[in-house]
Amino acid sequence: MDPVWQGAALIATALTIITGIWTAISLYRSHVLEAPPRFRQIEPDIIRLVREIRRSEFNPDLILCVGRGGSIIGGLLAGNLGSVPIETIERIHLIDSDEAVEFPEIQERFGFIKEKRGKDISVLIVDGATTTGYTLRKARKIIHEILPEWETRYAVLYCIKSSGFTPDFASRILEKVPERYPWHITTDYKRFTIRRDEKNSISIL
Repeated sequence: MDPVWQGAALIATALTIITGIWTAISLYRSHVLEAPPRFRQIEPDIIRLVREIRRSEFNPDLILCVGRGGSIIGGLLAGNLGSVPIETIERIHLIDSDEAVEFPEIQERFGFIKEKRGKDISVLIVDGATTTGYTLRKARKIIHEILPEWETRYAVLYCIKSSGFTPDFASRILEKVPERYPWHITTDYKRFTIRRDEKNSISIL
């Protein structure tokens, strides 16, 4: 083979190999390296939140998790604060209102928690993030009405600076709402939403 053609063939082969390697690296980074760190960034934020709670000397007897994000963060806090028991309350968003949030069967749920855990206890109410503040303001109002004996504190992993609710503990204050929170692992993540006229048919088992 002509040396020129042989050299050109070697260069083409090398470029093909380099392109293949670069494609493989890009795929690996996007699916293995870049996606998990979005969730793994929770670890230092949880550690910061645990330290903040411990410095306050507030020792909860119970962690009450609000919705999905609250259940994830509350579960992590429960184990790292010394095996604190947890309970959860579901949250639904009514799609015909920007801020409407409901807590289905909340009277029954709190009645069960009160019977099981007692009323004179310290409770840490946890949500993943507070964006507008509407959810935690409403939760606080309901808790004060149903269980005024509880000594309560509120914790979130992320607090949007413009939120209308100021939690007792927040790992980070964010200037704006992120495109996705770390627990929104896929683009298919959806909030629990219903229409207002469907809310009376919701039953949480």
